[in-house]
Amino acid sequence: MGHGELWSAQMLSFVIRKNGGGDCNWMDTRDVLVVNPVGSNQVDPDYLESEKRLEKWFSENPFKTIVATSFIASTPQNIPTTLKRDGSDFSTAIMGALLRVGQVTIWTDVNDVYSADPRKVSEVVVLKTLSYQESWEMSYFGANVLHPLTIIHVLRYDIPIVIRNIFNLSAPGTMICRESVGETEDGLKLESHVKGFATIDNLALINVEGTGMAGVPGKLVQYLAP
Repeated sequence: MGHGELWSAQMLSFVIRKNGGGDCNWMDTRDVLVVNPVGSNQVDPDYLESEKRLEKWFSENPFKTIVATSFIASTPQNIPTTLKRDGSDFSTAIMGALLRVGQVTIWTDVNDVYSADPRKVSEVVVLKTLSYQESWEMSYFGANVLHPLTIIHVLRYDIPIVIRNIFNLSAPGTMICRESVGETEDGLKLESHVKGFATIDNLALINVEGTGMAGVPGKLVQYLAP
């Protein structure tokens, strides 16, 4: 479990040291990050226990630069597990919260966050900033910004997230923070109060109604039960 993350962290820390990065080591987050399963596809971080383990890890590994694995963690019983869907972004946000960092940067393959899907809308604009609430709602309703759980864990410590493109370092990216600014990357003010537009594809709406249903329990189960 998590072999790719383990190998990548060790190789990257080696490359950093070899190229003059100096005092660098890698961290197996299974030794630090503790989570409790709360469903088939979701976990809840145990911040208190994770902070204790993180403090112990740093006392034994006093390095200036740390390359930490993502996506993997442990249960309170020290059983290796994963952070499920979008676990890499999720673990980055959790580690940022544990370390109380000034900023979390997530490197991806897109330049910025757009006001809509450019494949569907021709006149999209790049959003310079988004508030935590705006980003959470856009993600919830189908926009490919960040997983909503990622936002929650940086919000508690008011840590901004910057989304950058690892293949285009000149792109400034989009910052997600407490208060957003209504302007594009060019400094132009947005005329509309609507920040973004998102859609959810392949969704069906079933409307069950009728005068004979008022006050009659069990009707929805009758129609929708397999």
